[in-house]
Amino acid sequence: APAATAAEGAVMRQVVLDTETSGLDPLTAEVVQFARVAQQPGNCFTEWVRPKGRVNESVHIHGLTDEFLAEHGKDAREVLERGLQFETGQVLLGHNVEFDLCLLRNHAARLGFQPGFPISFDTMPLAAAVLSKEELTGLRLEMVAKVLGVELSKAHDAEADARGCLAVLERLLPRIME
Repeated sequence: APAATAAEGAVMRQVVLDTETSGLDPLTAEVVQFARVAQQPGNCFTEWVRPKGRVNESVHIHGLTDEFLAEHGKDAREVLERGLQFETGQVLLGHNVEFDLCLLRNHAARLGFQPGFPISFDTMPLAAAVLSKEELTGLRLEMVAKVLGVELSKAHDAEADARGCLAVLERLLPRIME
């Protein structure tokens, strides 16, 4: 088999993280769904999380109700401690990943622990730099994905969005090389 290109090698070390939350303020919101996806098949961790508070208006974004999360969600500390384990050399990728990192740091602190994060890379500013203003109608993941011909299986599902983000990066990398 031919050797991987530098761009392909970079993607293979990526671990993509996405969350669905109980609100839009990363200082106070709770994680209600957590996903971590790597390019290798079978390398996915995703869980629903049982929040201490209510999901309120965010239910209209992700569709996860208080009742559903009470029945199917797992303990937040257990999910975050398992999900926030990274290997040496991994690069954390996300679309608007700074929101997720701020949220996760604050939620973890309220749960009594401080996770360590690898270096992160955000596809949102990359898309803004690489795609033309004529192509983009906005920078939300679903808008960037549409421009790049990436189909999101279910918007505002943490695992689907993480997989979509990885596909967006794979489509953006060749454009950087142009």
